[in-house]
Amino acid sequence: MPRPVVCVTGGDTRTTMALAALEAQLATGPLHAVTHLVCGGLEPSQPPRRTLKLLYALARGAWVLDAAWLLDSAAAKRLLPPDDFELREVLPGAERSRRAPQRTLAGLHISLRGQTSVPRDELARVLREAGAEVLSEEASEGAAVAVRAGGRLLDGVGEPELLDALTAARFD
Repeated sequence: MPRPVVCVTGGDTRTTMALAALEAQLATGPLHAVTHLVCGGLEPSQPPRRTLKLLYALARGAWVLDAAWLLDSAAAKRLLPPDDFELREVLPGAERSRRAPQRTLAGLHISLRGQTSVPRDELARVLREAGAEVLSEEASEGAAVAVRAGGRLLDGVGEPELLDALTAARFD
């Protein structure tokens, strides 16, 4: 089995030290290579903040795990199976995304124009990772994000709805 490529968001020194003690590879390059995202500093029953790290992990169907996975693995001196540490309760889209036969935004054609809340180049990469075809255009009149499915424009679908779809791992 290949070594997991692990990225940590919201972690502390204990989490980082636990990762260093294991046979996992710390993600130092592009976020699209991450296989396991470890979320630290979570409040009980609260989902992790919607960071670029989380968006990439959800877009590609990576494991999204509680920091306890690393800490317990370090105590066991081996990587434990991630199943029991997946953030299913607070982020049900993580498991759905990981198990889905196709990416969440497959079949969508998205045009990005002008300003977006997520840096536009990063947003385009995340949306592509989620299966969408993305066209980045110079700023023009109209919405910053236009979404088409089956050739028709989807009214009322913009950046917030696309990010919600990634978080839920479903586009309705």
